[in-house]
Amino acid sequence: MICAGKRLAKTPWRRAFSAQSVQSAPRNPYSIRNLRAYPFEIPPGYAQHMLAPFAAFLMRKKFIESILCWAFPNFGFTPLKPVRLQPVYFPAWILDVELQGQVSIKGIDRQASAQIQHAYVPGSDYKVLSSANLAPAHPNLTKSVPFSKGLLRQHGVDIACIPYNISPFSILDIAGDLSNAEATIEPNFHLIPSTLKSNLFAAYPILIPLYLAQYEVETKSGTRLHTMILEACNTAGNIWSEGFTDGSEVMEQAFMGVRSAMGQRPQTNQEVVNMLFDKPFVEKARFSLEPHQVLGESIRKYIEGAINLPGAATTLAAASVRYLDQLAKDRRIREFTQEERDPVIQWLKLGSEVAKVERMRESLSQAGNVIVKGPGVKQQNQQQFVDDAINTLNDKFLVLQANRLKIKPRWAKTSETQGGESSRGD
Repeated sequence: MICAGKRLAKTPWRRAFSAQSVQSAPRNPYSIRNLRAYPFEIPPGYAQHMLAPFAAFLMRKKFIESILCWAFPNFGFTPLKPVRLQPVYFPAWILDVELQGQVSIKGIDRQASAQIQHAYVPGSDYKVLSSANLAPAHPNLTKSVPFSKGLLRQHGVDIACIPYNISPFSILDIAGDLSNAEATIEPNFHLIPSTLKSNLFAAYPILIPLYLAQYEVETKSGTRLHTMILEACNTAGNIWSEGFTDGSEVMEQAFMGVRSAMGQRPQTNQEVVNMLFDKPFVEKARFSLEPHQVLGESIRKYIEGAINLPGAATTLAAASVRYLDQLAKDRRIREFTQEERDPVIQWLKLGSEVAKVERMRESLSQAGNVIVKGPGVKQQNQQQFVDDAINTLNDKFLVLQANRLKIKPRWAKTSETQGGESSRGD
C-alpha cells in the first residue's frame, strides 16, 4: 500500500502499482515474434526533475523550487517529488498498410486503394496509457534493440512490463463490421466495409519506456493520487497527465488555455492530457482516386479520430482475443528496423506511382473531342492524341505493376492469403 496511514481516493492508476504488476524479480511476459524495445535513456532521478515543474503546476505547490531545480539541477533546490515512480514498458504497434475495396464518392461506387503509413496503435487497453500516442516523435530505428530479459532491469531498478492484449489484425475485422454511418469518412465519401481487404499489412511491435509518477493532490473530496507519464526513450520525450477529475476544473481550464495560446489543437480524448507537443496517430495516408490529396487527408483524420476515441483500445482488445496466440508466428509481424521497413516503404511508394498513372489515364479518357494545335504541328484530332497518350500510360502501368510485384516483400506475397502463418526463411 502506498503511503500507509492515509486513505487515498480511488484512482484508475492504483492497479499500475499493485503487487501483481511490479515484480521484485522481473519476468518476461512476451512471446511475440520480432519484438524490439527502446532502452530507458533517462535515469529515475533525472525523470523526477523533468516531471517536477509540470506536476507542481498541476498540484499547485512547490512550483518555483521545481522550476529552479529543473533549470539548475546542481544548486540544491528541492523539487516536488512523486509518492511513487515506476519504470514501465508499454507495448505498441507501428503499422504500414495498403488496403483496397469499394468506396462511394458522391453516390458513385468506385474501386479504390488507400495507404496508411506509420500508424500508431496501442498494444494494450491498459487504462489511460492506451489513450495516448506514446511512440517516439522522431523514431530512430537504430536505437531500438531486440527485446531480451536483460532489459528488465535498467539504471539499477526493475522494469514492470505490460503484456500485449491487442492484435493489430483485429482492425480489419472491426472495419468489416462497420455500419454505413460508422463508415462515413465525409458526408459524400464513405467506405463499403464488406469489400475491404489488405494488399500488405506490416505490423512492427515495439516496447516504449515510460515512467509513471504518482503525486498526492488535495481535492474537494479529499486526498487522491494524480498520475503523470514521462516518455523515457530520449531526453526530448513527451509528458502526459491523466485526465483532470474532481476538484480540478479550474486547473483544466487554465491548462487548456495555455495549450490554445501555444497553438496546440484541443484535446479529443479527456482520459489523458498532453503537456508538451502533439503527435499524430497516423503520419501519412494516400488515396488512389481524385481529389487524392484531399481524400487522403480525410482518411488520415478519420483513422486518427477512430484510434483516439475513448474506449477504442477496449474494443480492439475484445476483437483481438482470437489473434493473440498467433502473434508468436504471424509473418506480418516484422522487426522495426531500417532493413525491414525500407522495402515496405519502397513498395508503397511504387503503389503511389501506379495510382498516379491510373488517375492520368482516367483524366485523359474523359477529354472532349476538340482540336489540338501547336507550333510546327499539324492539326490533329484530339482523340488520336488521347489514344496515343493512353497507350503510353498503359505501357507504363504494366511496367510499374511488374516492378511492384517483383519488389514486394516475400513474406507479404503469401501472408495475406494464408492468414499470416509463418514459414522458414521469412
